[in-house]
Formats: sequence, structure tokens, C-alpha cells
Amino acid sequence: MKKFGMIFLAITLMLTGCGKDNKKESNTIIIENTSNKLSQEQANKYAKSIQTIIVETYIGINSIENFKVIFEDEKDKIDKINVTVESDWTVIRKPEENPVILGMKEEIKALKNEKEKQLAEEIMEGFLKEFEAEYQKTQRIKEKLVLEKKASEKEEYEIFYPEIIDGKSTLYPMKEYYDKNFKEDVEQRKELGHNTLLERLSLENVN
Repeated sequence: MKKFGMIFLAITLMLTGCGKDNKKESNTIIIENTSNKLSQEQANKYAKSIQTIIVETYIGINSIENFKVIFEDEKDKIDKINVTVESDWTVIRKPEENPVILGMKEEIKALKNEKEKQLAEEIMEGFLKEFEAEYQKTQRIKEKLVLEKKASEKEEYEIFYPEIIDGKSTLYPMKEYYDKNFKEDVEQRKELGHNTLLERLSLENVN
């Protein structure tokens, strides 16, 4: 008989970081385990690990709550389990604290031409309005992951992120992939702010 488990885990996470909106939050995970390969105890463990990776990746930027994690067997793949993660994402970082805006502010301070500086401030205001439109807005995000059995450990699985390019899926360890591709590089984003502002000014051809 196919097993089905659903439990509610009250998990308290202490979010630490530079954002002023970070605080102690109590989060609940809904876990649906329809896999014949995964025990409910294992499902609980992997769901908590997934939640931790996602929350820590976006700490200070997004508040991520109301997780639902679904485990399902992949057809004809005895060593893999499909994972669907749903959660509510709310932008909590103030627009003026975005590294892109901070980079633009630095560039504006360095400008000597007053006409150019005025135009640069107008350009920056346009970007601020775009960020303000997203501030404190919540959306439901769905993510697909994969559990793959470890060759060395019979009952243990590793969490992978499936990157799909041209219809071909390549699995990468979730934590490594999130750190490399999703965790914000503040200095890189500030540099983007610098370069974007200079490019826009160049297009305006200010004299």
C-alpha cells in the first residue's frame, strides 16, 4: 500500500544578517511524503535542510515563509526522488539599501559636472521606483529539486538543483549551486550600479 504522510513542523529559525528587518521568526513546514523510498523521518530531515538553504541564501533580502515540501518518486528512477518546494517570498530590504542603488550613489558623488550629476540622480530615482514597486510585496514561489541516493550510504540522499538547458537536465548539489548562483555578491551588484549609471549617462550624451 502506498504510504502517504503529512505533518506540520514548527521550526524556529534565528535569522541573522545585516538587514534591519531580520528577526526571530517561527516558520511552519507542510510536508507531503508520497515516496515509497523515503521514510517520514527522512522527509522531515531533508525538508528542514532545504528550508535552511533557501532562507539563508536570501537573508536580509527576502522573508521566506509558509513552506510546503512535496516528495514524490520519479518514474523508472529508483535512485531519485522529485521534490517540489513552495513558499511565500516577501521583499524586506528597503529599496535604498539595494547594492545597485548604493553603487549609483557612489558614482554620483564622484561626478564633477553639475548637469551630469542632476541627470544621474534622475536616472537613479527611476531605478528606486522600480525597486519600491517590489518592496514588501509577497509572491508564491515554486522550486523543483531532486534527491539522489548516495552511492556510499544505502539509505542517505543528497539534495540537488536540476539546471535545465536546451531540455537537458544537469544536477548540482543544492547548497553549492545556491551559493554560486543565487547568493548575492554585494560588491558585484554595486559595480553593476556604477556601470549601469555610466552607460545611461553616456546614452544621454551630457555635455
